[in-house]
Amino acid sequence: MLPQFRIEEHRDGDGALRLAVHGELDLTVAGQLQARLRDLQREGASVRLDLSKLDFIDSSGIRVVTLAALDARRDGWDLEVLRELPPTVRRPFELLGMQAALWPEPQ
Repeated sequence: MLPQFRIEEHRDGDGALRLAVHGELDLTVAGQLQARLRDLQREGASVRLDLSKLDFIDSSGIRVVTLAALDARRDGWDLEVLRELPPTVRRPFELLGMQAALWPEPQ
């Protein structure tokens, strides 16, 4: 059985909304994450995107995450993509050279 895609939401102690994405983020479900992120951006919510529970990400998932990070920087929206990624998710971002889009300042 393949891991079930789901997005869990909860508030961190500082009030930011943490979106923990589980399972596989691919073409069939990327639109769900994109829609949720757009809603939160319109609301002006402070968001932490936690991809540490993903088992897999494809190019459509990478696109959603990267565009959200770039939109946030451009529009002043408070979106943080957490740096903790499993190797199967970190590697595609590295191969595509997308780290600077997600984490513009050095660690």
